Amino acid sequence: MAGIKKSTKASFGQRAAKGKRAAAKSAVHLQHEDFPWTINIPDHVPRTDSPAYRVARKLVGELVKEEKNFYLGSGPYQDHHGGGLWVLDRDGWLLIKNLAGMEWSQQFCADPAKVDVLRQFAQRIYRAFPDSIPAFEKLGFADVARVLDETIDGADKVARWC
Repeated sequence: MAGIKKSTKASFGQRAAKGKRAAAKSAVHLQHEDFPWTINIPDHVPRTDSPAYRVARKLVGELVKEEKNFYLGSGPYQDHHGGGLWVLDRDGWLLIKNLAGMEWSQQFCADPAKVDVLRQFAQRIYRAFPDSIPAFEKLGFADVARVLDETIDGADKVARWC
């Protein structure tokens, strides 16, 4: 019987352990992708600023002007997708985030019942800050109560919320 010759090559486990030791010494590691990809995105009709968008944009600008120590930097600001809930308390305006916001294009595939959950959450927040709705109305958001009170049960109301 022939003797078993011991391999001089390192086993997979030995190579892996050596690689881990080398990686632990390095402060950086490289990551890359070898397969580039391309996606076709169809063009859409150019967007225009809706009346509701113009009101929201103006309103946010006014609220930020009133806030002395606004944390999120200088404008221009865009908070018109239902994600920001501005509330008024005795110290001024305060920004609270809703459970989720909605990008404009999400309205076309959104489940009205799920969007209505966002509305209901906003209602709860505004009940806790009762000075907010009258202040919004004074600043030009005339239909704020209707937006908060009407159940979102169809595409038209999803679009309005968005």
